Amino acid sequence: MENSYRYKIGYDWWAVLAMIVAIYLISNLILFRSGFVSTYVIIPMLWCLMAGAVLRLSRQKPAGKLSLRNKLITLAAITAFIQIATSTFAGLYYGFGDSPYSFTAASIFQNLIYVTTALFGMELSRAWLINRLSKHNITLKIVFISILYTFISIPSTRITGTGVDLETMQWMNSAFFPAFAESMLASYFAYTAGPIPAIVYRGILQSFAWFCPVLPDLKWMAQALIGTSIPIASLLITEKLYSPNPRNISRKTRSNRKLSLFLWITTSITVVLMVFFSIGFLGFHPTVIISGSMGSAIDTGDVVVVDEVAPDSIEEGDIIEFTGEDGTTIIHRVHGILFENDGTILFETKGDKNDSPDIDLVHPEQIKGKVLYRIPKIGWISITVKQLFVR
Repeated sequence: MENSYRYKIGYDWWAVLAMIVAIYLISNLILFRSGFVSTYVIIPMLWCLMAGAVLRLSRQKPAGKLSLRNKLITLAAITAFIQIATSTFAGLYYGFGDSPYSFTAASIFQNLIYVTTALFGMELSRAWLINRLSKHNITLKIVFISILYTFISIPSTRITGTGVDLETMQWMNSAFFPAFAESMLASYFAYTAGPIPAIVYRGILQSFAWFCPVLPDLKWMAQALIGTSIPIASLLITEKLYSPNPRNISRKTRSNRKLSLFLWITTSITVVLMVFFSIGFLGFHPTVIISGSMGSAIDTGDVVVVDEVAPDSIEEGDIIEFTGEDGTTIIHRVHGILFENDGTILFETKGDKNDSPDIDLVHPEQIKGKVLYRIPKIGWISITVKQLFVR
């Protein structure tokens, strides 16, 4: 009778999904400015309710055989330790810093409750959702679940603080893409062997991040490389372990595997290009426009792509990006070119909408590049969201 009741409960994948989103919104929009009770009592209780609700549902069987589970648990632990060891080794070059968390006995206990409940709530629900939805188009569903849990693991204040600028690109590479790679690996673990390998993998990483008093203080490029390459390599190993003999799989299954590999290769290439793009390795970088001083040529909310060119190649009429005397980034048109007695080139600039040229002349070392082209209005997404949350 009890089992029959469990199967007739009105829970389904949409209800689990709604609960996850609700927990995220409550945690980030309602309780994020509250104190001890909200952080260490209410939020853990919400994740406990999430875990309890999933455990009450009908069991969803992982796609892999039972014999595969122990192998993947071992692989999950090895991957996490390699990731930590690689970061620690890189720290010997870049240096180390103190953990941002407190290490009193009470604080350790509180953080342990906070991390553990969130970990189990997230991974139990992830595994249930993936195996509940994995009837068709499994690759796309794994990607969807991975993206969802990537956003859940990132505070909303950090997401709403993104734009199309150098700082955001660095954050995307050092935090977002590694979080997505970690989520993809955890999702594939959950699909093939259930929640345990995902819990082991993410649990070891979070234990290091939360409970180690000294952490590697890596540059964002090192964080991007370590945080994406190791999970990607582990996922490919997992896919190899899970894949049956090619002679025994259907054309559809083989096609899904090719699509999965294609998505991972695409993701990897995208990460590399984003790294090169954001550091200017490719010779250009994006900037979002937040003022209207350039009038109709470049309007507020536009995104411009700036090419890093030699100052002596800049001509009158070009639109350039430069650093002002107060350190702000300015994008104005070259109104005139002057030369000092020693031959040093100086640029007089002016916003198209301004009545007079800028007071200060621009020296070559202030120039960050010349505007190549603009992408209209897409920067408004970032500007609007920021204004919404600032209020």
